[in-house]
Amino acid sequence: MRAERAYEAGLVDMIVPPGQAVAEAERMARQLCELAAEDDHRGIAPEGLAERSR
Repeated sequence: MRAERAYEAGLVDMIVPPGQAVAEAERMARQLCELAAEDDHRGIAPEGLAERSR
């Protein structure tokens, strides 16, 4: 299946230029870590974790 068809079918979220997959994955990982750090700073527990800790 071509990348464009996989995107249209909803199997992938984005298509990046050849040779850019690692750089894009690292960018996304940094973004996720920043979001997690913001949640930790605000005291927001991951879904389900708050109930288990009670």
